[in-house]
Amino acid sequence: AKDVVIARCVASGNQGPGIVLYKRVSQATVRDCLIESNRGYGVLALGASHCVIEDNRIRLNGLAGIGVRPGTRELTIARNEFYDNGRTRRSGEGEARKGRRHVSIAESTSAIRVNEDNRFLN
Repeated sequence: AKDVVIARCVASGNQGPGIVLYKRVSQATVRDCLIESNRGYGVLALGASHCVIEDNRIRLNGLAGIGVRPGTRELTIARNEFYDNGRTRRSGEGEARKGRRHVSIAESTSAIRVNEDNRFLN
């Protein structure tokens, strides 16, 4: 897919990621969405190119708020609000602990920009 806009949506309660930008997706924008309580990443970019993730509320996702996996290139992450992502990690007592894993960037990616205007609330 090319030149796609995902806007003003709710992606919540999924067993995996909330939104996926998968291989061969280019020039996609995820904007002004509430992305919360997904068991995987809030947004997963895997092999996507020239995409933008901006102006979203991304919170309470299991693995991380945004996962940038191998093959992804030219991705901009801007003006998002992150809170309590990465909750699947366990404390020593086996209880879920507060998450602070908001953006996870793998090796074998290129030109990934995490702008300073993102807000990290924890």
